[in-house]
Amino acid sequence: MERAPRKRDKEASKQALMQAGLRVFSEYGYDAATTKAIAAEAGLNEQLITRYFGGKAGLLLEILSSFVDQELDGANYLPAAATVEEEILQFLRHRDRRLLELQDFFRAFLPMSLHDESIRDRLRPILMRESSVLRDRLAALQERGAIRRDADVEAASMIVGGLSFHVSFLMRVNLDLSDGDFERIVTEFGRDMAAGLAAARP
Repeated sequence: MERAPRKRDKEASKQALMQAGLRVFSEYGYDAATTKAIAAEAGLNEQLITRYFGGKAGLLLEILSSFVDQELDGANYLPAAATVEEEILQFLRHRDRRLLELQDFFRAFLPMSLHDESIRDRLRPILMRESSVLRDRLAALQERGAIRRDADVEAASMIVGGLSFHVSFLMRVNLDLSDGDFERIVTEFGRDMAAGLAAARP
């Protein structure tokens, strides 16, 4: 009778498959990446991908979810900023560095998110989590009176997150946007967004 793997072994195997999946998806794209190749890269049984992730699509989403978890980890993020504009700008710059590091993975991920309905349905809660760190920071600034009371900070954080992906992936990677142009765009956006959220002066 086969013994169930210990929890530590299971977690180590999941992490190994996710790291292998990140490498294989990044190099070959989603369609050409096979579960056999991913398992071989990890040095594990191919069946574990189905057992732990429900298949190749589930593994892809788990890698994205792990990326978001790292984004939300306070150890990987900057301390709270003093102003709304600074908070928005540091979020955009931080996300830019992370998206550029993983640009090959996102090249593989984006087509699937557009065309595979099962992935789109599971993607929404991951993306909602992604903007939560900025939402919480903006909510704290709202409590301090730096943002007007009727402002929807959750919607604002989603707008900033959407711009981040558009500029740092679609424009930076696909259109070869320079560092200088990136900084000019996000600085202007951060200034205008902060002004729109600002509390009225007495």
